[in-house]
Amino acid sequence: MRFPAWIALALLPLGAWGGERGYAARDIELRAEPVAGASVVATVAKGQQFEILGGEKAWVQVKAGERSGWTLLFFVMKGDPPQGVSAGRTASELWNLGTDRDKGQITSTIGVRGIDEEQLKAARFNAEELRRLESYGLPKAEGDAFAAQGGLAPRQVNYLAEPGQ
Repeated sequence: MRFPAWIALALLPLGAWGGERGYAARDIELRAEPVAGASVVATVAKGQQFEILGGEKAWVQVKAGERSGWTLLFFVMKGDPPQGVSAGRTASELWNLGTDRDKGQITSTIGVRGIDEEQLKAARFNAEELRRLESYGLPKAEGDAFAAQGGLAPRQVNYLAEPGQ
């Protein structure tokens, strides 16, 4: 079975997370291993800050106080929590969570992680992140070849009408 390239790209940032600060997007349980059925070693309250130690597949290892453990990356937000607003609604936006509890492998789509209105308002331009994003692009011919190899076909999508029209 082939591993889709977009999944590989989505998981690339996990290795770069080590040593960064983050916070819990909801109350989370830290597990002894990156497996859904692993024993719980600690709990972290929504909004609590911690150090991100690294990641493995859809799991992130964090250190909160003296305890460290694993949680799903969808419950972890990078940086500092917003002041005076909620830590996010990512948990309520998850769907299709499925794991093979014997092996700890993800067997289904984990979900879509979104941002809330407060986080969108607090967003700031980051030229380095834009350069990194642009580095993932391919020339059109390579993208077309990749799509054809995967059996994909172009589809026309109309633009939305301007508001008020």
